[in-house]
Amino acid sequence: MIATLVAVLGTLAGTIVAGLMQHLTTTRTTRAATAEQRRRALADAIPALLAALVRHREQQYLKIVDAS
Repeated sequence: MIATLVAVLGTLAGTIVAGLMQHLTTTRTTRAATAEQRRRALADAIPALLAALVRHREQQYLKIVDAS
């Protein structure tokens, strides 16, 4: 009787631990994918921002040259 109870409790504990580990793995994978998407978005946005800054400075320079 006690051996059966220990076996059942062990099985339930193993199931809970396996479910918890699966949840943690899924959460970490999701976070890593989200971080990678953010990194890619930032890597794409920086060149666009720098190009816009260069165009703006060029326009400001041309205004100064025209005013002179």
